[in-house]
Amino acid sequence: MQDEACRDAAARYRDMVWRVACNACSHRQDAEDITQDVFLKLYATRRTFADDDHLKRWLLRVTLNACKSRWRSPWHARRADPEALPEPAAPDPGPDRDAALALLDAVRALPEQSRVVIYLYYYEDLPTAEIAKLLGIRQTAVTTRLRAEGKDVPHEVNHLITLNLFTTITNANFDKESIVARIHATLDTKEKLLSQVEHRDALPQAAVWTADESAFEAKAAQVGVLSTKDEDIRSLRELITYGLKGLSAYSKHANALLQEDVEVDAFLQRALAATLDDSLTVDELVALTLETGKFGVSGMALLDKANTTAYGNPEITKVKLGVGKNPGILVSGHDLRDLEMLLEQTQGTGVDVYTHSEMLPAHYYPAFKKYPNFVGNYGNAWWKQKEEFASFS
Repeated sequence: MQDEACRDAAARYRDMVWRVACNACSHRQDAEDITQDVFLKLYATRRTFADDDHLKRWLLRVTLNACKSRWRSPWHARRADPEALPEPAAPDPGPDRDAALALLDAVRALPEQSRVVIYLYYYEDLPTAEIAKLLGIRQTAVTTRLRAEGKDVPHEVNHLITLNLFTTITNANFDKESIVARIHATLDTKEKLLSQVEHRDALPQAAVWTADESAFEAKAAQVGVLSTKDEDIRSLRELITYGLKGLSAYSKHANALLQEDVEVDAFLQRALAATLDDSLTVDELVALTLETGKFGVSGMALLDKANTTAYGNPEITKVKLGVGKNPGILVSGHDLRDLEMLLEQTQGTGVDVYTHSEMLPAHYYPAFKKYPNFVGNYGNAWWKQKEEFASFS
């Protein structure tokens, strides 16, 4: 940068850089060193700035990066703290001096990064989305934001999100009316949750979007799979989404048997929000993909606990194949609670019940062996459902 432009920038922004460094580092000497380094970098840069706002944000980002380096330094962690935050780190408290100084003391007692957030929000008037970007704090969607603010997310909301994903699982027979109904229910629930969020400007656009049903299909075309241009990012987002759909299936069936895992629910919602975050790199999405697999195992453990608690531990069992002479109902899927209710409702009716493919393991649970009309298994793999359900007789 040219000498005169650099001097002008220093005159206008030196106090801002110094105050940010003071709030971030807690040491006067650190703040002075960082301030000097920031303006040396400005002098050395060949970057051109579109306007003063662009320059201000560049200075804030460079300042915060320098502060982060200090935070990570082993020397910083070991040093004593002879200097508290200097008084000039905050504006003149004005006539309400005692209250203002008490507030300043409370702010100083916060962790370093929290102090910086408060300073940037209240003294530099930056929106929370911009602060999140500067500090590398990920934006979150509604339920994850509520948890970050210390608010509870009701089980009913967790179940709604789980059921939404389960409704769109890959081998389902999609029903437009059912999906539209899910969208309406979700938008209504989201509006209620948004009223509890303190910092809505930290949410992605998708979290606050709402519209009439007439706009649903147009929106789907805008935000579909191919709307992510980078092929690697797109592939990872899709892989994560498919993993979350599988996780939702485990959770949905476990919920039907009154089993919950709030950590699984929170991860599922956090990972969904991450698929909206354009700042995530390929490496970060790969890490999230692996984490999705880890929680998939947790989801399977939850479902196993639900099934064995309700129906006992599976046993080696001989299962009849084919069909008998009575009228029959053929059942696939994984929902043992649905199967249990069907068996109860068909007792004494002369109607037999058969499993297909994925439901075959139901025969191994002790609780189902008491039903005389639970007679066997028909058919082969799940992907033959369409033709084998048609031929079942």
